[in-house]
Amino acid sequence: TETASISLAAQIEHVLIATPLSNRPIATSYVRQGQLDRVNAKAENGNRPPLLLLHGFDSSVLEFRRLFPLLAENQEVWAIDLLGFGFTERLAGVPYSPDAIKAHLYSFWQQLIQRPVILVGASMGGAAAIDFTLTYPTAVNKLVLLDTAGYKAIAAIGKFLFPPFDRLAVDFLRRPQVRQQISRSAYYNKSLATADANLCASPQLNLPGWHDALKTF
Repeated sequence: TETASISLAAQIEHVLIATPLSNRPIATSYVRQGQLDRVNAKAENGNRPPLLLLHGFDSSVLEFRRLFPLLAENQEVWAIDLLGFGFTERLAGVPYSPDAIKAHLYSFWQQLIQRPVILVGASMGGAAAIDFTLTYPTAVNKLVLLDTAGYKAIAAIGKFLFPPFDRLAVDFLRRPQVRQQISRSAYYNKSLATADANLCASPQLNLPGWHDALKTF
């Protein structure tokens, strides 16, 4: 319902990305703004690495709806829905793991961007950004971390997440009051935790494969 949300949602594109994870390409959702021909033709901007934004856990490119247009005023900016999240296709049989997320992200970078990026990761996206940078350092010009998480060995609680408890855990995350509380805790300025913010945090819940992908991850 808010202008920034409507604008970014209207710009979401899908591209088929070939990966080593599946025989089928993965329909990957992303947003791109700030190409130099549309924004600024100054020569110095041509040397600026593009920004690539990675969202947090169970989120999407809509997470950056307020920030994205501000960044795009001065340089090229991309945001991608990581494998298993957002509006990116969830294919059966694909392993929704940190390694799979990294492989998918690298395939996206290879096929669309092909230049070193300033990689910006928020929360779980920060973990993905660190992992990507360590594996593919030549693809990253700079690394920016926002309230980042990190990857480590499987938590002890993981051994208890077998059926039906894994499904119950994901169902708990689906509950509107839980999502509202998570959304509110994410904002320093609580006035930004609007009804629209809750809407932006939830559309992926109704997409095919959301439940299984989140459970697997």
